[in-house]
Parts: sequence; structure tokens; C-alpha cells
Amino acid sequence: MIFNYLPTFAQATVGSIFSFQPRAIIFIDGSNLYHSLRNSFGSARIDFEKFCTLVGGGKKIMKIYYYTSPVSRLDEPESTRLNRSFLKGLVR
Repeated sequence: MIFNYLPTFAQATVGSIFSFQPRAIIFIDGSNLYHSLRNSFGSARIDFEKFCTLVGGGKKIMKIYYYTSPVSRLDEPESTRLNRSFLKGLVR
């Protein structure tokens, strides 16, 4: 009986069905991002599509998670309205 103890490796050629594109999942701490932008630039306005493309570094973005909490209803009514509008705009 003969046994082959040499390791074998699967190989694929470029362009084959086994080609691989690097992927990324992005997690955003909304409150931290907001306050960092306000402190650094005086405004928290940001194009999230461009931001995530930049953060993704050319990888295929599979999913984006944005974590935050809604503004308390005890705050100014205008702040609450703007926060709700912003959160609705994030959902696609």
C-alpha cells in the first residue's frame, strides 16, 4: 500500500470562477462620528456613500451598520424632528 503524504493545494487561474474580490462590512458609531465631525470641521454634514467608499478602501462593501440612539423627546422639538428625519434618510 502506498500513501501520498505530500500536501496538495487547490489552484485557480485569474478570471476563473474562483476569482475573489476583497469584501468589507462597515460599522459606524454614529454619535462618535457626529461629534468628531462637529469638533473637527464645525459641521456634521457628510456624504455617507463617499465616506463608506473611502473607508472600504476599494473593497466590495457587503453591508453598512450605523449605530446611534434617537434624540430624547425631552430635548428641543426641532432637534427631535431633525434627528428622526436624518435616521429615516439613512435607511434604504
